Amino acid sequence: AALECDYAGGARRLWPGGAYLAAHAPRPASEAGREEARGAGHGLNKPTAVIFDLDATLTLPNNIDFARMRARVEAIVGGPRPGVGILAMAEAISCPRRRAEAMDAIEDEELRGLEHMRLRPEAVEVIEELRRRRVRIALATRNLPSAVSHFLSLASLPEDTFFPVLTRLGPFNKPDPAVTRAVLREWGGLPPEEVLWVGDSGDDMRCGRAP
Repeated sequence: AALECDYAGGARRLWPGGAYLAAHAPRPASEAGREEARGAGHGLNKPTAVIFDLDATLTLPNNIDFARMRARVEAIVGGPRPGVGILAMAEAISCPRRRAEAMDAIEDEELRGLEHMRLRPEAVEVIEELRRRRVRIALATRNLPSAVSHFLSLASLPEDTFFPVLTRLGPFNKPDPAVTRAVLREWGGLPPEEVLWVGDSGDDMRCGRAP
């Protein structure tokens, strides 16, 4: 369950076909700088803390039918909204009744997805190894708390595996950098350069590279 990071600054695959990792570590300008960064403990061999996304990162993709979810929400808002996230699209609806209808459609698709949730191979092994090394691990997802509970049950992991756990019910969501800052505060103001962000989407990476 090896973890890897691209010290030149780009995101690199953590698991084949799935999760990517964004590091807050500075970007050394040379190969020697990369080796120095590894030796200084800024690499994933000795992480201080890790923030994980949930869906399609710790789980296999496609348990949630996002195409159907988008179609349902777009039907409520009155047509396609290219480039706008599904959740953002629903939250932007001004009519309270229609906004609630859109959020209900999203939740319905998420609950359907729980039936098809499958663990990503080696995900549990990685989590258990980080816990063994006493590395702090948090979870930040746009899904609901019920999805987090279902994942922990499926993975046979204790309820306190992740701290903190940020879900859609919080005051902000990815890609808002406030998500990362909230986790750092919960960890007692841990310096961002010591934290690694693991996710599968551009929003995860933008959140993970927040100042």
